[in-house]
Amino acid sequence: MSEPAIQQRELDFVIGDPSQMSDPAVIEWKSRLAWLASTDLSIDPFQPWPLILCESTNRWHDDIVSCLRAPGWAWRVVVESASLDATLAALDSGMGVSALPAEAVRNPRVSEVKYARLPVLPEVRFGMLRSRTAPTSARALMETALAASLKAEPATI
Repeated sequence: MSEPAIQQRELDFVIGDPSQMSDPAVIEWKSRLAWLASTDLSIDPFQPWPLILCESTNRWHDDIVSCLRAPGWAWRVVVESASLDATLAALDSGMGVSALPAEAVRNPRVSEVKYARLPVLPEVRFGMLRSRTAPTSARALMETALAASLKAEPATI
């Protein structure tokens, strides 16, 4: 988490798991993870799935692996990265399948895998933390834009 960067005034805003934040989030929202892959990826149902994992400090990694283990899916990790950009690049290049919030992907060549037999992925929580020293105009603009994109009301903190 980048909270030390906020506390040291290096960042004005951080988006992350609200359960990992020391202060209350200004805005919180939920998103369901989706199975995503390149539209060019061909998956052989008789082979282990090539899995692309985005490392994180929250429970996503364990939840995704648990979803695959429960029904007995065969899979192998082909890429694991702490960078969302690297994860998206691996998806775009057709290296495998990943579980991410669908709204994180803005690439028309990456889409949701809609196999009916895939396990349902969990819902995840996000929150935005802001620096106490963030400029008032930036705070208002950021919170209004985020709330509008989420169709939520900004909290007053």
